[in-house]
Formats: sequence, C-alpha cells, structure tokens
Amino acid sequence: MRLTDRLWLSGLLFIDRLFGTRLALKEIQRRRERLSQTKAQLATIQSELKRLSELLDQVNIGLCLFHLRQRRLLIPARWLHFQSEDEEDTHLLEMLIEYLVKPRLAAIEVEEREGGYDYRLTPHWTALKAALADLDPDLTAWLEEMAIQENNSEPDMSPNTLV
Repeated sequence: MRLTDRLWLSGLLFIDRLFGTRLALKEIQRRRERLSQTKAQLATIQSELKRLSELLDQVNIGLCLFHLRQRRLLIPARWLHFQSEDEEDTHLLEMLIEYLVKPRLAAIEVEEREGGYDYRLTPHWTALKAALADLDPDLTAWLEEMAIQENNSEPDMSPNTLV
C-alpha cells in the first residue's frame, strides 16, 4: 500500500474514532469492489487475448497455405521443394517451419548437397484441415484434393528429417 493510501486510511480511522462514523470501512469496501471489477475486466481481456491469439494462429496457417497454393501454380514440379541458396525460398521456409512444422502440421526433410541444402516439406493435410476452424470452402476443397494426391502418407522419420 502506498504511503498516501496509508495516510488517507489513517485519517479516516481517526475521524471514525472521533465522530463514531464508518468511513474507513466504507472506503475499504469501495476499494475491494473496485479490485473485483478490475479482476473481472482482466479476465475478460485475457480471454479475448487468447481468442485473438488462436485466430492469429489460424490466419498464419492460412497464409502458409496460400503461399503453398501460389507455389503449386507457379512451379508445380517443385512446389514442396526449397533450396537454401534461394533467398525467397529461405524466407518462405522459415515461415512454414514456424507455423506448420513446429505445431506438427507438416514435416520437413533436409538433404545436404554441394553448395547448400534441399528441403522437402510434407504437409499433414488432415491435421491442417483440423487445425483451421472456419475454413473457406475453396480452401477446404484444395486441402481434400491435396490429401488425396498425397495419399495421406506419413513423413519419413529418418535422422535427416526435422519435425
């Protein structure tokens, strides 16, 4: 308790004793009510923060899927393959690792070669679909198509595979 609060309550206690009032008790009750209101507001803010955090995670996953769809259209032969020398591939791969590989929505295989590394992303299509709550119907259809094409194969768990 701050010094000014202590002085304030001491003054109220002095007035209570002198005049027989209940000012100090009323002040303590008022502060307790304010504290409980503040705690309720904090709980509301925390629940909203949690909801927004979950929504942000879904948006990030959706953004990763958008980039994968774009790569599939632009470079269909190697849309799940990335090279460490390509700066754009590196930035995209960092994002995919953060939002797909770390939460185990995808796996990544690393292959060392002269001059760098080759990475192959293996998305877990059913897990991706389950991770996204309110899916865009177009995205849902694409995820189902990808799951069928990949035959829901699980990633290789060899030592050179990162999960």
